[in-house]
Amino acid sequence: MINDDRMFSEFSEFFTVGIADMKNSLNIIMNTMEDVILKSRLEQSDQSERLSSVQYESARLGGELNKLHSIYRLCCSDLQVNVEEEYVRETLEAQINNNYLLFETRGIEVEIECEEDVVWFFDQDLIGCVFNTIIISVARYARSKLLLSASIKDKMLFLEVSDDGEGYPEDMINAPSIFEGAHQAGDKIKNLGLYYAWKIASCHEHNGIRGSISLSNDSKFGGGRFALSLP
Repeated sequence: MINDDRMFSEFSEFFTVGIADMKNSLNIIMNTMEDVILKSRLEQSDQSERLSSVQYESARLGGELNKLHSIYRLCCSDLQVNVEEEYVRETLEAQINNNYLLFETRGIEVEIECEEDVVWFFDQDLIGCVFNTIIISVARYARSKLLLSASIKDKMLFLEVSDDGEGYPEDMINAPSIFEGAHQAGDKIKNLGLYYAWKIASCHEHNGIRGSISLSNDSKFGGGRFALSLP
């Protein structure tokens, strides 16, 4: 019989390499799509809107691959959280820059409310990945406005994404508290995207306090508001 540990080790290696290959291929597709969309605009082609839809789905798929890989590494206790002092605004701006064409093609105005000199300790890659996933999802439902904001209160950093869409359904608003109970009980988890955000937030711990997420429908635009807090 094949040794279980050896089988798992081989599967882990193939899985990791496979994810990396898919992400590389997807990046090539997305870069090509970006060039095609820009060219179609210059030529005033009526294909621009259809191409932007393909570009959105490609960006969403890239986010799903990142989540899948990170959650897999978390389950294998292989994900290292590298906490360093970072400029918060730079982290938020990077996610906007990564998706500027998506916002432009969907006619979404994006703003940032965060002072230039705000710094905090967190894993920039992981938190950036969480926000990249959230804003790609929000871009699908926002009407025309998106706000990324950051503030410090009671020795916690609060990062928020607000939109002017229809808001979150009740089951999503209750999801973070459900994750905690399901995680402790070993139950199945639904809504991979929010679970990923919750898990990454909770990996950030300081003096016994863990990061957390919350959702509400009280954004300044009247839509949904996603909030992530870090100690």
